[in-house]
Amino acid sequence: MKGVLLAFVALLLAPRPTFTRDLIRAAVAQTASRVTYDGSYRRIAYPGGDVPAHIGVCTDLIVRAYRAVGVDLQVRVHEDMSAAFAAYPRAWGLARPDSNIEKLARLLHLTPWLSRDLATPRLSR
Repeated sequence: MKGVLLAFVALLLAPRPTFTRDLIRAAVAQTASRVTYDGSYRRIAYPGGDVPAHIGVCTDLIVRAYRAVGVDLQVRVHEDMSAAFAAYPRAWGLARPDSNIEKLARLLHLTPWLSRDLATPRLSR
């Protein structure tokens, strides 16, 4: 969790005030929806897949907020894992990247991506 908080601080300091403002608004909007915590494994589409909107975990809300501003973390994390798999923890027995967001969106996989790529210009494209 500390890594995610540090990543959001870095985001706030980034020179993209419109993107930052829009992302914060999208994240706050996520808090208005009732979501039941459900961390069970579900296979979903790639790219753009999601679990049903009424269920999820904290990282699903982060993924949804980023999607609301045009950034698909499912794709970004999968591409980064494919390029730098050694930078990611070996959770769930993965031997190679898996595009299923239920594995990618977990904090163990989202934190390295945020730490490595949050402030790069790729997010503004």
